[in-house]
Amino acid sequence: TFTNAECEDVLKILTQQFQSCCLEKSIEESYTHYSLISVDNTKLKVVGQIKFDDGYIDQQTFTLKQAGGVCIADACSVSQSVSYYDYCANFCNLHNLVRNTGYEVVEQPLECQFQPDANQWDSYCNKQ
Repeated sequence: TFTNAECEDVLKILTQQFQSCCLEKSIEESYTHYSLISVDNTKLKVVGQIKFDDGYIDQQTFTLKQAGGVCIADACSVSQSVSYYDYCANFCNLHNLVRNTGYEVVEQPLECQFQPDANQWDSYCNKQ
């Protein structure tokens, strides 16, 4: 959830993140190879991917919905190949895109099987 945010503005920022990641400069360079796949301004949806140095590709989808003064993001990251333990990569794929966007972001990972402890999100995802 992006607090005090219009979804149209959040969509623009996420689109920019996929095109030239990342606003958060502490993320190691090898974890910033995002690219934009599509943007649907009508459905408030953006899809992109990250390609890792080892050839793996994960795809991210953000679908946004305005709820008063907040923009609620339904986000998902999916690995291209079967991943039994992803070392929190899918969580970090999404986390790194919403960091340092200028909005207060409240993350509520609901279906992420693997994720670092909440107080370690930034430091862990800087290198993941």
